[in-house]
Amino acid sequence: YYGVANVAWELDIWGRIRRSSEAARADMLASDAVRRGVVLSLVSSVAEKYFELRELDLELEIAHATVASFTETLDIFQRQFEGGVASRLDALRTQAALAQAAASIPDLERRVFAKENELSLLLGRPPAEVPRGMALVDQWLPPEVPVGVPSDLLARRPDLVEVEQRLVQRPFARCSGV
Repeated sequence: YYGVANVAWELDIWGRIRRSSEAARADMLASDAVRRGVVLSLVSSVAEKYFELRELDLELEIAHATVASFTETLDIFQRQFEGGVASRLDALRTQAALAQAAASIPDLERRVFAKENELSLLLGRPPAEVPRGMALVDQWLPPEVPVGVPSDLLARRPDLVEVEQRLVQRPFARCSGV
């Protein structure tokens, strides 16, 4: 039996090997920051679209209430006109306002449908009706951000973490020939 063993090692006098492993770690941390940034962006887009949907729901509710109110008002003006108390102009104005309010409902319904589809797409689901939670006016408000925000908050931003890690990686990449 004949065996050959070859063992070699290299002195890391200038730190090339150490720096290449530090550069690899910085690259991994930068990639993780990019992933966190994408998740944060997706979550904020879903929240934004959901609140826009709730706003459209509220607008649609107001439009239906407006149509009901103008219908009652038109009925009152019609009766006053028939009784000779009011002019025909009041009834015609109310009828025009009723028609305008009723015309806004189909557009609002279309926009609600489109916003539901947009939300479903962001959530990775087929287009469907989005379940609703609390009404827009019942949602809690986020806390006020104090004046003079500490710089610690900036250190948590994924885009800034990524840039920082890319800067950490760059000098090491030059030294190691990467």
